[in-house]
Amino acid sequence: MHFKIGVLILLIAVFVIIIVQNSVPITARLLFWEFETSQIILFVLILLIGFIGGYIVGYLVPLDRYKKKG
Repeated sequence: MHFKIGVLILLIAVFVIIIVQNSVPITARLLFWEFETSQIILFVLILLIGFIGGYIVGYLVPLDRYKKKG
């Protein structure tokens, strides 16, 4: 459990460093839409989408190794 917390803290630290160093505004294009936003906002949005997607997949896909076999 302590290993997971350490890895999580390391990932958060790396993410914060990346955010601080990339605070310039950019033009983002998504299919037919084009909008200008800060890289920080785009990084946070992508991170949240990744977390939510991972949570949904982890919730919907059962892990067989935790189930007892008859």
